Amino acid sequence: MPKVAEKRREVWVSRLALDYLQSKDLEEAFCGDCPANTHYEGYFNPASGYAEPPDEECPADFEIGSRHCVMKQRFEEVIYTLIELDRLVGLRPEVKLVL
Repeated sequence: MPKVAEKRREVWVSRLALDYLQSKDLEEAFCGDCPANTHYEGYFNPASGYAEPPDEECPADFEIGSRHCVMKQRFEEVIYTLIELDRLVGLRPEVKLVL
């Protein structure tokens, strides 16, 4: 069965909104407690002298809002809220986002 093409939407946000969407704070808020992320504790093997550093895995490779992101719907809600805030305070939408 052929895959159905996913409908993509274009939206426009201000540069200020884009800065927030790309911030570490937003990434931590979405990825920090995401149920799809797997965290591996690191360990040190004294016999071999090798260390295995801690690691995290995400089905979306930590790309918030990608099609594999389980938080995509919530992320899009944040984007639409920022669009509304841009409109309310009169910021010009200059950056195109494709959802």
